[in-house]
Amino acid sequence: MKIKLLSLCILLLAACEKSSFAVGNCLIPNDKTSPTSIIRLVSISTERVLFFSHFFNNGKLFLAEDYQKTTLDEARKNYSLIECPITEGVFSPDKFINQK
Repeated sequence: MKIKLLSLCILLLAACEKSSFAVGNCLIPNDKTSPTSIIRLVSISTERVLFFSHFFNNGKLFLAEDYQKTTLDEARKNYSLIECPITEGVFSPDKFINQK
C-alpha cells in the first residue's frame, strides 16, 4: 500500500514544470512511476550528470551510491524534477567491496 501511495505521489510531482537541475535534485524518468526509477544528482557539468539510484530492500527505500552517468541533454529530455523521497539509508557498493 505504501509503495502504491508513493508511486501516485511521484506521478503527481513529475507532472510539475521542468526547471534547471542542481546537485541534490531528484529526477524521475518521464515514462516511469516506481520509486526505484528516481535518481539523485551528485555532479553536473556542461555535458554530463552523475547520479545515484534508489533500490528497495525488505520493503524499504535506500539510496545507492553507485555513480552512474548520462548526458545533460538526455536528463533534460527524459527526466522530470521531483521532490526527493525519504530513504531508510545509503548503500555504497564501493565501501562494501572494499570491506571484504
